[in-house]
Amino acid sequence: MQLALIKGDNFRSLKRVEIEPHARVNLITGQNAAGKTSLLETIYCLGRAKSFRGNGAAELAGPEGRYWSVSGRLKLHLDEPATGLGVRWDQAGTQIKLGQNAKATAIELVSVIPVQILDPGMHRLLQDGPAYRRSFLDWGVFHVEQRFMPTWRRHHRALKQRNRALRSGATVKEVRIWNPELAESADQLQQYRTEHLRALKPLLAPLVTLFFGDDDWHIDLQPGWSPESALLETLDRQIERDRRAGTTVEGAHRAELRIRLRNHQVKNHISRGQQKLLIAAMLLAQAQLVHQQRGYAPILLIDDFAAELAKEYQALFVNMLQAYAGQLFITSFELLPALSSFTSAAMFHVEHGQVRQC
Repeated sequence: MQLALIKGDNFRSLKRVEIEPHARVNLITGQNAAGKTSLLETIYCLGRAKSFRGNGAAELAGPEGRYWSVSGRLKLHLDEPATGLGVRWDQAGTQIKLGQNAKATAIELVSVIPVQILDPGMHRLLQDGPAYRRSFLDWGVFHVEQRFMPTWRRHHRALKQRNRALRSGATVKEVRIWNPELAESADQLQQYRTEHLRALKPLLAPLVTLFFGDDDWHIDLQPGWSPESALLETLDRQIERDRRAGTTVEGAHRAELRIRLRNHQVKNHISRGQQKLLIAAMLLAQAQLVHQQRGYAPILLIDDFAAELAKEYQALFVNMLQAYAGQLFITSFELLPALSSFTSAAMFHVEHGQVRQC
């Protein structure tokens, strides 16, 4: 999979962008605040119809007015014709185009062009609460298990209705109505997540060993409820507790992906640079798994390549990236020696909101 063309109009500080990326490696340099991250954000938005920086669509509009657009040409396979896609926002809302479909949904877009990013904010994956790690896991499950999204929607609906009943003071009978559907969909989500993690571990193991020189590490999934009883039994038994809390305390929405190194939680045991490498290994292993199971490699965006990485870690990171089959977009303040080791790459420079190929 590759983006053969990327265009942007009035997107943040980038007034006009039109580039033809390399099929494999694209290196993007420029001073601070030149627009390097905005260029990655353009690509991310083209694949997800939203920003990775948490901004609303209106905040992405540049100086020329309350609108923006990103578009491109996507090749799933090198020997196939490219498919057009685009996302536009104005005061009427967001419009997504995918091939001949001018009214595509965000889910349809995401399913066609898997994009993942490693940016300085990704430390949340290890440092913050379990929601970030569930999101990481579910991104991979979504792309390899077609039944995941319908099941997730069923679960989300049942959980929302049950919580509404709990907060409104509904009777036990009214709350219990939602227990079977919530438990059944949660069991299915747990099955999909477990299968994905089982397939992910063999791909992740050599990367972790490479970075840390140690195979004493563990990654496991806690389902979000006690394994000593079925979730349906737990939901029935703990209705009064949930009514007092005003929310469903146990379930798949509380699942926790736990990562330990030498029997310690990684967030308290390794440096920020090592955390970045571990997160990179997790993203790459998951992208490789999508490639194995779906036949196309996700597009990876890497913002501020050298941040928190000593030179030896930079070299390790590049070695890992060179082995990846998918398209890469990497930003850096300058062309570092480690990045110079890519034998075939396109080079772009961003300055004053303008992007030019070097």
